Amino acid sequence: MWLIPSVTAFVTSVLIHAVAMRVGERAVAVATFVAIAAVTGLALIAYCVRSYGLTPATVAATLSFAFACEFYVFLFTLVGNSVSFGLLAKLATHPLEATEIAAFDRAEAMVVRRFEQLERTNLITSGPDGLRLTSRGRRVARIFSFLHLLFGRPNRWVSGTDEADNAA
Repeated sequence: MWLIPSVTAFVTSVLIHAVAMRVGERAVAVATFVAIAAVTGLALIAYCVRSYGLTPATVAATLSFAFACEFYVFLFTLVGNSVSFGLLAKLATHPLEATEIAAFDRAEAMVVRRFEQLERTNLITSGPDGLRLTSRGRRVARIFSFLHLLFGRPNRWVSGTDEADNAA
């Protein structure tokens, strides 16, 4: 019966996230969901420990909840930033001409959209002297630099190498 509380906690997290994203003016989708899921996950763990004790059922409920949350974050970030999804959504509204397809998602448009997202999430700010990192943006950059180092991956943005960031 450990699956029922796990699924209930996950569905609750998703529903609260949906409401929070519609109510929150500048809510950051991933961070908002992580905060909601953390609280819901702690409540799930407390419930399972009280109901089942420290048993494999508690671990199973916790891990299945964590997996579902990770999969949810993966899906909504994939859909939100996917060029393929954008193209399919446009095609669902009307047939596209060759010129529309060619202009659909030029690299410049993707970069502009990404900068808008970074500004909305308070990682960068724009001013008369150009774009600058906020203190939050500096923290994120330090974290990513550490992760590059930790995983032994060259940071092609800093090192100047044009090596593709693949899984090989």
